[in-house]
Amino acid sequence: MGKRKRLSVVSLIRNSESRAQVQEQQETSAQHQEQSQAQQLGQSEEVRGIGGEQSQTSAENINRKKVRGVTLMSEIWELPEGQRVNVKINSLYQPVGEESTCLCRFIGTMVRKAEFAPINYLNWYEMPNNKKEEMWSTIEVCFLP
Repeated sequence: MGKRKRLSVVSLIRNSESRAQVQEQQETSAQHQEQSQAQQLGQSEEVRGIGGEQSQTSAENINRKKVRGVTLMSEIWELPEGQRVNVKINSLYQPVGEESTCLCRFIGTMVRKAEFAPINYLNWYEMPNNKKEEMWSTIEVCFLP
């Protein structure tokens, strides 16, 4: 698994006290990421018993098929108020770069949530405009063009 790149998050907070709080939150989230990476490394190493035998748990881990998993985008949903992800756009107003991938994944998680896109509408034309506006305002809150 590759190392995650850090997204460019823009702070919209003006006063210095709030900025200090945001910096503390960023530092604690960075420490949490380092700890989780260390735990992942510890889990991926083989555990050998006496005489060089592999333990049963490591043998089970080797036989498991690697899967992609669920896309949650929790780092975007849990952004502190006043911070946005800066998405670069090209001359045709198309998102480009790493942040554009993040934007697409976020939209994918949003449309899977029943409060944004209920399943009783078969296509986007039948979807009420207030639901579409609610999704758009959520995207504007989290992302900055």
